[in-house]
Amino acid sequence: MVGSEGGRVPLKEVHLVSSEGLWSIGELAARAGVTVKTVRFYSDRGLLPEAGRSSGGHRRYGAEALDRLRFIRSLRALDLPVPEVERVLGEGGNDDALEEAVAGRLRDVGRS
Repeated sequence: MVGSEGGRVPLKEVHLVSSEGLWSIGELAARAGVTVKTVRFYSDRGLLPEAGRSSGGHRRYGAEALDRLRFIRSLRALDLPVPEVERVLGEGGNDDALEEAVAGRLRDVGRS
């Protein structure tokens, strides 16, 4: 591919720029500091909003998915099991559900 200066632009650089503000699964994973497998896992469970698909059928994600993925990572860092993360997110991530989940986790840690 030829850049605006007439020189060659490495394909990797072109791939990281998205004109629609959407990222591929690999780009989302890199931005969140997780693996593609992790993104697929949460996406397949319905925990990440998928902005759409590319013309080739590849998943595309926006900023909302990155925010959600970071929130999931924070919950998992507290050792909340995935079903509990699903419950918190299923309730819209509201403060009551989050508070209840974190309080329950703190009780568990206090018993250890």
